[in-house]
Amino acid sequence: RNMLQKSFRSLLQVPARPFFGNSISRVHGQKCCPYKQNGKPLSQGRVEEFLNANEYQPDKKIWWKPNEDFTRLTRTYYIKNIFCAVEFVKDLYEMDAETTKQIPNVSIKHQDLVQVELYTKQLKGLSYRDLELATVIDSLDLEQ
Repeated sequence: RNMLQKSFRSLLQVPARPFFGNSISRVHGQKCCPYKQNGKPLSQGRVEEFLNANEYQPDKKIWWKPNEDFTRLTRTYYIKNIFCAVEFVKDLYEMDAETTKQIPNVSIKHQDLVQVELYTKQLKGLSYRDLELATVIDSLDLEQ
C-alpha cells in the first residue's frame, strides 16, 4: 500500500516546466516565434532597405532614425500643444490596437514633442510588425 501511495503521489506532482521559455515549433530545430522570424530580430541590411525604400534621409529630422546597432527605430513629432500631444498618443494607441498590436514606447517631452520608439522586446530588436507600424503611423493625418 505504501508503494502505491508513493507512486500515486509522484503522478500528482507536476514537473517544473521543462519547456518554459523554449516553445516547441512545428518545424524541427526552430523556435516558435509569433513574428515568423525564428526568434531573431531583423538584420541591419533589412532595416536599411526599409528606410531607403521609404525615402529615409539622415540629414532630415522628420523620419524614422535607427539607433547605432539598428535594433530600434525612433521618430520625434512636433505637436502644437500638450492637449494635441495627448490626443495624438491616444490616436496612436487606438490605431495600434486595430492593426499590429505592437504597443510602441511613446513619451511626451517639453509639452510639444512626442517621441515614438519601435522595438520588439521578445526579439531584442526590430520585427516586421515594427516596420508595418512605422508605415501606419506615418499615414496618420497630423494636421487635424
